[in-house]
Amino acid sequence: MSQHASTIPLIRTGFRKKLRRGLSHPIGAEAISRALAGCQKFDELWIAFGDKPQPLDLVPKGCEGFSLAFSVHANNESECGWYLTVPAVPSESRHAARQLLELAGLPGVREWLRPRPETWYAGVREFQVGYAVEPAQICFVESEIISAMPWVQRKRKLIASTVSEVPAVRPAIRAKSAAAENPGRAPLSN
Repeated sequence: MSQHASTIPLIRTGFRKKLRRGLSHPIGAEAISRALAGCQKFDELWIAFGDKPQPLDLVPKGCEGFSLAFSVHANNESECGWYLTVPAVPSESRHAARQLLELAGLPGVREWLRPRPETWYAGVREFQVGYAVEPAQICFVESEIISAMPWVQRKRKLIASTVSEVPAVRPAIRAKSAAAENPGRAPLSN
């Protein structure tokens, strides 16, 4: 570990639930903190590690079939404040989900956390990072929560969504799939 990496403060973990067998978190607090260091609201963020896989909360056209890998909740109306969620993923998808987050997901979150005009901070916003393993793709879904009161059904207004293929992940997925299909045999290198 470099000296610089050790000086970055960790984003605090608000809670981490115990995982069932076959589930993993795709990324940890240290990697998240390193990727988001210096971002707007960094000192206010906390992380909730979930105990099960989650779908996207809002699924715009083109994002069907994606699973949630990471999300940012910008809650300016309650004491929860700004927090990050990392749901569990199936263990066999962990490596691909981590690579997608490191290569594209967390840089996308970093961009979303950039300074904004003061009016942007009113209300409750959510930024979701979804992933698909084959082909290796990532999606970003930004929404505004119209009704955040717990006793009212949460209504979301889609702000923006994008889907991108992340070709750099593909060789790792193929190598892992080949190893799973042929246990005891090393995958062929290109």
